[in-house]
Amino acid sequence: MDVSYYHFYIWCRVFTKVILLDFFAFVGANTAGITYMLDAYPTRAASTLVILCGMRGVISFCLSYGTVQLYSNHGYDGAFGIFGGITAAFGVLGVIVYFTGKKTRAFVSPWTAVDSGSKPSMG
Repeated sequence: MDVSYYHFYIWCRVFTKVILLDFFAFVGANTAGITYMLDAYPTRAASTLVILCGMRGVISFCLSYGTVQLYSNHGYDGAFGIFGGITAAFGVLGVIVYFTGKKTRAFVSPWTAVDSGSKPSMG
């Protein structure tokens, strides 16, 4: 077997696994966010899902809008460093939500309660 072919094959496998792990992390974060929102605000499930999906779209657009210019200005290493910093910031935000989630839910609970009137509510 040619050494260059073997080297190329190994790097293709590594790259594919990294992409698959990144996709798994994105889907896992999305599922965790949906589960948290439905558990924390069951009376406002539809509204929270719209907010979550809308913000996911906004974040995706913001990250992909200037990528060509970002690569040309900072190179691939700089761009991946910036994306790594953004990913780390979202990870830190998740840790903060983990530790302050109960206080946050207690703070916003007066605004998420449904009035017990005779009219049906969309929750």
